[in-house]
Amino acid sequence: MQGASIDPGASPLPQPGEVVAGKYRLTRVIGVGGMGRVMEAVHTRLEQRVAIKFLHPDLAANERAVARFEREGHAAARLLGPHVARTFDVGVTERGLPYMVMELLDGHDLQKELVRRPTIPVGELMHWMVQICEAIREAHAEGIVHRDLKPQNVFIARTFGGPTIKVLDFGISKILEAEGVSETTTQAALGTPRFMSPEQIKGARDVDARADVWALGVLAYFLLTRKYPFDGDSIGTLAVAIVMNEPKPIQERAPDLPAPLAEAIMAALVKDREARAPNVEWLLARIAPYAEAPEPAPPSTPSPARAEAVTVEGSSSPAASARGWLIGALVVSALGVLAIGAWAFADRRSSAERPAAPSSSALATGSAAALVRVESIGGPTPTAEPTASGSAAPAVAASAAHVASARAPAAASARPSAPASVRPPPTGRRPDSPTPSDNPLHL
Repeated sequence: MQGASIDPGASPLPQPGEVVAGKYRLTRVIGVGGMGRVMEAVHTRLEQRVAIKFLHPDLAANERAVARFEREGHAAARLLGPHVARTFDVGVTERGLPYMVMELLDGHDLQKELVRRPTIPVGELMHWMVQICEAIREAHAEGIVHRDLKPQNVFIARTFGGPTIKVLDFGISKILEAEGVSETTTQAALGTPRFMSPEQIKGARDVDARADVWALGVLAYFLLTRKYPFDGDSIGTLAVAIVMNEPKPIQERAPDLPAPLAEAIMAALVKDREARAPNVEWLLARIAPYAEAPEPAPPSTPSPARAEAVTVEGSSSPAASARGWLIGALVVSALGVLAIGAWAFADRRSSAERPAAPSSSALATGSAAALVRVESIGGPTPTAEPTASGSAAPAVAASAAHVASARAPAAASARPSAPASVRPPPTGRRPDSPTPSDNPLHL
């Protein structure tokens, strides 16, 4: 990707609705910065949502800016870990604008999180640092030095597994094996001053991975204290402080910090890089014991218990219907006990005074009528079953149904609801009653 020529008659930057490279339909602007614009897009065939970064037209003719943009794409494409924003494609639009297709992230940067939350537990802060260190460790393994670590380049992305750290913007990264003495002093000093190492301030041409170790130390120091290890009223005085002054010990600003953690952070801020913490692995091993993932946020949907309680309130709900069937079974059983008791009492009387026992068909009809009356608790009231002769149930059946309807509310209030594993006895089940497979509680 070389410096491209821009069509002067075209719009400076792509607009929503346009299609890039014949497959990315732009939908909205995500952000605008000094280097260009980032937009959301949808792959027209895969329907995949992505982010596309476009280099600003004013920089598209600048070979150095184009080279930096291209270097960012190459660096990010080589990193496949979960804590680096993925890069899928690079190219140049028909109007000559270099672009980069990246993973679309949902969330916000670390700086905004710090503004939103004045106090954050140490364990959660170190949980973030562990993920940042893992991203930088992967970059170093690929021979890439980030050189611009800061809260604005650390993104807290909402993912399926919970909040995940993503390191962004490898635009001024240095690919060690590809860069040589041709890199100018100005390029070597690129970075954000507060997070730059002394060798970067001095403009050293051999900046290596230990510059990122320094930046990680500054970042950890800032997260834990909300103050920087070096201060200055201007870029010049700040640069002098970084090169000449010693940082204020972190334990003076965070007295409760565990000593081993404080020592590890201060070891990353040693000016002499030969005496500094040697690499990211060393720092990661000393930070990890203090990392603690935050508690997951409670679900926004009702819990199962609450959802079941809400459902039961409806008179025609499956749970209410199932409970009605259980009450019906209990009432039928109670009627059976009463019938046996009445029969035993009558048996004590003389045979001359004992009335004829009701026929089995009448008893069956009475039980069916009682069950019909109880069934109406959980749903529409069915009509009574006719007798074998075609007439309605006799008076004794209607009386039994009346007793059942009077007893049903008392039984419902006195007896707690049965667990889902309890099934009512099959006695008295109507032919048209729901089968267990139709009942969500399997009652």
